[in-house]
Amino acid sequence: MKDKIALWGTDEHDNDVLIALRLRVNDNCVDIWTFPKNKIDHHIAEAMVREWDKIDPDNLPQPHNHLIQDMGQPSLLPDHLRTADTDIISRTEKEWFVRVLSTKLKAKLIAEIEQLQAQTDALNDYDKDVWDLVQSYWTKVGLHFQSRDLNREDAGILRDRLNACFNKLKSLRKEDNSRHDQEAKANANALNAELAKLSAQIAQKNANIKNVFEQLKKLQERAIQVRLTKDQRNELRDQIDHAFEAIRNARKQSRHDYYQNRITGLKDVIAKMEKSIAYDEKELKFQQSRFHQMSGQLEIQLREAKMQLTQSQLAGKVEKLNEMRTTLNQVLAEMEREAKRDETAKAKEYKETKKQKLKPEALPDKDIADLNEEVAQNNATETTASDNSDDHA
Repeated sequence: MKDKIALWGTDEHDNDVLIALRLRVNDNCVDIWTFPKNKIDHHIAEAMVREWDKIDPDNLPQPHNHLIQDMGQPSLLPDHLRTADTDIISRTEKEWFVRVLSTKLKAKLIAEIEQLQAQTDALNDYDKDVWDLVQSYWTKVGLHFQSRDLNREDAGILRDRLNACFNKLKSLRKEDNSRHDQEAKANANALNAELAKLSAQIAQKNANIKNVFEQLKKLQERAIQVRLTKDQRNELRDQIDHAFEAIRNARKQSRHDYYQNRITGLKDVIAKMEKSIAYDEKELKFQQSRFHQMSGQLEIQLREAKMQLTQSQLAGKVEKLNEMRTTLNQVLAEMEREAKRDETAKAKEYKETKKQKLKPEALPDKDIADLNEEVAQNNATETTASDNSDDHA
């Protein structure tokens, strides 16, 4: 993305001029020089158009006019300057506006993270709220980098500062963890007792699976937030995984039963409708055969009315039958798609790491960027931050 462009245009007197622009991103403004076409050397003008970014703005040819345009103005060019290259101006205007906003964002993040560093340096005891705040800024920097609001170099500088905060907090946390063994034991006992109740509910025939699933998710969140030892985390993680697997199986069976019941019900209704249609067709044939045997006008009219009524009923039933068959085919297709989705999900489980994790031990010695990548993949930023804050218990 260039911060200089040059192009031909006209001034307020419709005189041809060369317009040269330079973005001053830190000042949120644009320098604009104009050179009369009839007073600037042709070769110099062409060089400025082709390679304006290599021209020294402090040694520009005379004569020229210079003005400064604020980036907050609605247009990159002032009203008295015009150009036929409106697409270039429009594109440059958008690109430079993004540059200015990105620079402001970087400055804002630097100021906030510097303040966070000072806050971290002043700590004498581990503070989980500060850890969470550092983690939130780590996530924020990662998201801005992924969105290309920050380049790799700027994101790396900010991450290095956050890593320093993490290191200080990890040191304080290590000193703090040794005092919380009893708390970890109480947490594990409470979580295991609640998990046992939920597992018993899952096994019940008419269990409210949705409610149990929500309770299990909440339990998992609490398990991530509280202090636990490595062994306690591993054991609880495995039990929660088994509970989620049991819920998936229960849901799968419930969906299967739902489809089977629906299919059976539709087939029964279709069979009854087919029987009713066959009866109406038989009745219509009977009325048609009797119609030719009628002699009186009244009897003929009555027979015609009966045939019309039967035909109307028959048409309505045929239409309903077609709708039922369509619905049955849709349910069968949906059941088949559901089965394929189950097969795909099952195959995927063998290739991916389980997405709901309870992290053991302290934060690894790997770079925090690796942790941030894992957090983004698992959509569990809060989980990783809280978990890392409570290790070594």
